[in-house]
Amino acid sequence: MGRFKKFLGEVSIKVDGEVLDLNSITVHDVQKLVDLSKIKENEIVEGVKVVSDIVQRSYPEEPREEIEAMVLKNYATLTEEIIIALGWTTREKLEAQKKELTEKKN
Repeated sequence: MGRFKKFLGEVSIKVDGEVLDLNSITVHDVQKLVDLSKIKENEIVEGVKVVSDIVQRSYPEEPREEIEAMVLKNYATLTEEIIIALGWTTREKLEAQKKELTEKKN
């Protein structure tokens, strides 16, 4: 394997007691995830589709219906873990943002 193997978009995420090894997050996936924050219409539908596509490529033997159900149930966790794994933010920054939003609501 080449010296840039670590940049291939391979991440391990723990979700609902399961470790998911996602081995093919592409630049197209990243762009779709970024675009989700700009388009509010059908954001969850599109987000579940994008994340399900990523999981399906890593687990092609699993039924799509089951993958989508798992992604829907764990959507927030999956998206947070993916952006942390890609290095877009840190867990600490994400927690601080959540705390700030919670405080603004109260």
